[in-house]
Amino acid sequence: MAVKALRDLQEFQQNLQAMTSGLFVLDNCGLQVELKDLQASTIGSALTLDSAAVIRMFICERTGDARFTRGDVTRELPSTGTATVGVEIHDNCIRFDPQTLDLRTAEQIGERFASAETLEEVNELILSAMDLVVRENPICPKLPEELSAPDPVCSAAGITEIGSGGVGVALDGWIDVSVSTILDLLAFLQEEGMLPPEP
Repeated sequence: MAVKALRDLQEFQQNLQAMTSGLFVLDNCGLQVELKDLQASTIGSALTLDSAAVIRMFICERTGDARFTRGDVTRELPSTGTATVGVEIHDNCIRFDPQTLDLRTAEQIGERFASAETLEEVNELILSAMDLVVRENPICPKLPEELSAPDPVCSAAGITEIGSGGVGVALDGWIDVSVSTILDLLAFLQEEGMLPPEP
């Protein structure tokens, strides 16, 4: 039987910042990119991830054939970005898919605070970090083992807003409503005292 359900993901939304704060997207001799904040928000059926990051550039001196030593910070560039995010179902789990990122910096590129090439690299790195965070933390709706008999299967998902900016996912799927499944559920409910026992 076809079913529709709504999964409230506001707890995941609230935990996202703690999961990503202080994450170093890149940390080499001459360049460091620290992800300071990542927040999800929804307007209607559109989901976005808003990021705040700091790009730091360092003096990098060659001290050997394959050795380099990091020196002082030469530039520190705060940046923000907004990524559009899709949603997909994989193995009955909800997975988010960051697709594009619009990176914005606090200074003008024309002032040579950072080159266009550097910012494009950072853009791709932050997008990849977003992708890693949300894909490594799929949301897999689970029923208690005693209620798993209907064997629910999710086939499609779409973003929906809960309250003001809260993230929710509308799910389409189906459940098994065969006679044996219904009998198993009735037996469980009787054992739990939720239904009268058999006469």
